Amino acid sequence: MRKRIIALLVVSCCFLGLSTSAFAEESEYDLNIPYPFVNSMRSTKIIEKKPGESPYVNPKTNTIYTNYFLSPEPRSSITATNVIRTNTTGRRNFTYNSGYGGVGTSYCLSAYPGVTGDYDPYNVRGKWCR
Repeated sequence: MRKRIIALLVVSCCFLGLSTSAFAEESEYDLNIPYPFVNSMRSTKIIEKKPGESPYVNPKTNTIYTNYFLSPEPRSSITATNVIRTNTTGRRNFTYNSGYGGVGTSYCLSAYPGVTGDYDPYNVRGKWCR
């Protein structure tokens, strides 16, 4: 009986260790999008992609349409993922473009207005994962 309990504890510890390493590491973002559109793109800091992470953005604010994508450089038009245009809250999954997405590479979340014409400066915030 004692061996079974020890075996169960060992298996449980192994399972717990594997499951916690597989959880994605979310990062929070809070970006102030200025007016005018020219030079309005904002980016988070660059963070390394870990094993088991799937890229997504999860806006927590409902604002005007905003475009989101992952990039290997802040405030760059280099898109490592598809561009997601949304004005609602809730998780949206990115898809990596060819040549991107490997473990150990680093990305930032970039955002810019998804509208044409005038708009007031605004903030976007939420969580994201690379």
